[in-house]
Amino acid sequence: MEDFSTQSMVQTCSNCAGDTEFYCKTCKSNLCPQCKEGHVIDLDTVYHDVIYSEKFEFIHKAETCGRHPDMIYDIYCQSCKLSVCNLCTEHKNHDKLDLKTAYRITRQEHKETIHRIRSEILSKNHILLSGIRKQRKIWNAKISDIQSVMFLKATRLKDLVNVVLFNAKTKCNLILIHRLQHQKRKLNRLLANVEHYEHKSDQLSNKPVTFLLFYKETFINEIKETVKLKQMPLLSMNEELNKDGVLLLLKEIQCNTVRTQVGNEQLLRMMTKADLQKSVKVTDISYGRHISLVTPNKFWVSDWTNLILTDTSGETLQCVTDKDESGGVHTVSNAGELIYIDSKTNIVKILTDSRTKVKLIKIIDSWRPRSLYFSSFSGDLLVGMSRYYTDIIGKVTRYDSTGQEIQTVQFNNKGQPLFGDPKYLTQNCNGDIIVSDYILRAVVVTDSGGNHRFSYTGPPLGSGLVRPGSGLQPAGICTDGLSHILVCDTFNDTIHIIDKDGHFLSLLLTKQESINKLYGLCYDYKTHLLYVGRGSSDCTDIVSVYRYIQRQYILTDDDN
Repeated sequence: MEDFSTQSMVQTCSNCAGDTEFYCKTCKSNLCPQCKEGHVIDLDTVYHDVIYSEKFEFIHKAETCGRHPDMIYDIYCQSCKLSVCNLCTEHKNHDKLDLKTAYRITRQEHKETIHRIRSEILSKNHILLSGIRKQRKIWNAKISDIQSVMFLKATRLKDLVNVVLFNAKTKCNLILIHRLQHQKRKLNRLLANVEHYEHKSDQLSNKPVTFLLFYKETFINEIKETVKLKQMPLLSMNEELNKDGVLLLLKEIQCNTVRTQVGNEQLLRMMTKADLQKSVKVTDISYGRHISLVTPNKFWVSDWTNLILTDTSGETLQCVTDKDESGGVHTVSNAGELIYIDSKTNIVKILTDSRTKVKLIKIIDSWRPRSLYFSSFSGDLLVGMSRYYTDIIGKVTRYDSTGQEIQTVQFNNKGQPLFGDPKYLTQNCNGDIIVSDYILRAVVVTDSGGNHRFSYTGPPLGSGLVRPGSGLQPAGICTDGLSHILVCDTFNDTIHIIDKDGHFLSLLLTKQESINKLYGLCYDYKTHLLYVGRGSSDCTDIVSVYRYIQRQYILTDDDN
């Protein structure tokens, strides 16, 4: 008799002793539900193909046809996009597929959506849920206080109205009494709304999300409608009941809603040390002077002579030889099109479909373009320029998608030049324009309106982190998912990490780690990998890819 125990044996997880429910096709790992959650969130394995454990050829659960309860679904109608059984004769002449084949095809079509849900949305929701549960504990305590204050104030208002009504009956005419009664009715409606709110809040005390939604959309609107009586002329015949007095009683009742959001500082964390992911040798490039990312596996890299499109295997896909010799002379648009400064200092775009060159901007005055950055946030093109007279001065000009100049940043609020030679530039998530200035030996940062925020010239004095008296010799620059600013220091062969307000955080990649000749930088916001351009006499390791940012893990949370 055949032993079926080998087929029905429960597979164990590759990482723990849990039962396997998932399988990673990429790294051939069996995964339990908990380890699968970490696998699809971890940035090192986020693009792995994780599926249910189909590799064990388990019998899939049969699903009963909705129209024919005695039959099961076994066919997929491509014309109607429906699963059908053999008795669904109206689909007889339609294009049909085996159900398992249709599942695999459909799953492949929605691969990107599944990946985004697993790696981003679920990760954010875990953190969001954790925050909501913490807010629930806080609000449970606050609600009791708010209710007590509201009833106290409403009761005092009602008592004041009753006193005034009593006095009005003896001192005022019928018209005045009518006005008082009208106001009393409005105050009674206010008190009824307060009582309704108390009842509703008690009902929703165990449903924090629903409660917050009710608190924002229902109660606030009702209070706004009823409290309109504040705007009516109240009786001033009694000093206890006047407009100022009513407002004084009501203003202490404050209903502040809480909007829970998840920021990158909650999703991401810096690692203690950068991990090398891969190194790329690029033919005909001797120095990774500047890097512009097209996709996680394809990027443009340039030295003083050539500008080459390559993939992570180092294969040359396209070459541009008429580039300028400045620093950050190229960038990539949201559509993946290369924009660069040519040898005649024109700003040119190469269309991705035809590789046709289109002139975007021609600089007709004495300014020389030195660097480019396409802002994915606004869709604008930032151009760093310099001009050589008695002194070297620089500026940053913003152009829209049609090549029309819309902003120039050149002077501070005292009329002094902000820049000397902006060889590299980028833009932070908060809109700040960030310039790596070779002449000033500083990172110069302005806000989106062009107002100077700060200039960074190196770590604090006496820190011992760089050579004494060396200062900062900035080259390639970029920002990361935590809004940090990264700049290559070519004199000290390291990368400085500062926060968005200019405070030094740490050094990344130093000579002590056998790292040297660093120059270009590019950060991938999708994979959170850092591309570092380096110099090499034997054309090896022109671009090195590092990970120094990882995802936060918040997969479970207690309800208590």
